[in-house]
Amino acid sequence: MLSRRNLRVKVMQVLFSMDHSNPITAEEAVRILDRNIEKSHRLLAFNFSLIVRVADFIQRGSEFKTTKLLPTEDDLHFSTKLVGNPFISALRGNKKIGGQLKLFMGEEEDLLVKSIFKKLAEQNEYKLYCAKKETSLKDEREIILFLYSKVIIKNPAYLLYAEDNFPECINELGKIHFTVSESLEKLSPESAESLLEFPDNQAEENFAKELLEKTLTNNDRFTEQIQPKLKNWDVDRIARMDMILMKMALCELLCFEQIPVKVSINEYIDISKVFSTPRSKDFINGILDTVMHDLRERNEIKKTGRGLVE
Repeated sequence: MLSRRNLRVKVMQVLFSMDHSNPITAEEAVRILDRNIEKSHRLLAFNFSLIVRVADFIQRGSEFKTTKLLPTEDDLHFSTKLVGNPFISALRGNKKIGGQLKLFMGEEEDLLVKSIFKKLAEQNEYKLYCAKKETSLKDEREIILFLYSKVIIKNPAYLLYAEDNFPECINELGKIHFTVSESLEKLSPESAESLLEFPDNQAEENFAKELLEKTLTNNDRFTEQIQPKLKNWDVDRIARMDMILMKMALCELLCFEQIPVKVSINEYIDISKVFSTPRSKDFINGILDTVMHDLRERNEIKKTGRGLVE
């Protein structure tokens, strides 16, 4: 589910958070990385669970309205059509989504779901859906796609909740929104059980762990390769983030034979645009270019397979 760029950012965040006055072992750093990756999986499952929570809110609202001593006309005609949506029923049966439903059941989550439903109830698309006597699978799919892409992720309360509860994953929200929308478009009531199972996950997460471990192990070596190229730059005044990104890039150049040189350099330049200073992209590009030239002259960059692509 996580792209390699997302995983590179997670490795960068772990390296940046490490306190050099009280260093931790590589094993401890990997455990931190594992926890941060798991938070991304939880945020993904949470996004799916919000769709189910809205249906649950409608069900509870209907029970409350119809048991009033003096129900209004609106109370009596309150639609529970979404509750029976087969795709929502399928999502409810997914173990990982079900786990999130149990975890996020506090007052803060209730207020979030209430605000989502309030916005949904105002939408013409939802009113038209509720007014239909019969709905096709296409209709049922379209309404949950609408609920997610036009109501949930557009809700300011949702964004605030994500920032407060998943701060390590904010840079991944766009990827997560795309993954959920794409999954809903392909979802069938029968396939929901295997939802959130990504065959390539383990290989990609192993890449992140290896990148973290090898960057830490070779830290002094990479520093020695970078320092001579700094010339008039004061090493102590260079943004710490820039040094981390350059060391990670060197790690990929020297330790990952299957990753093309250009891919690695471009990735870290792009990451620097988001996480470092305005001048960082040019600085990192210039230093890496000179270091790479020396490494190639000494024939230290070894690439095979896909890594040979220029």
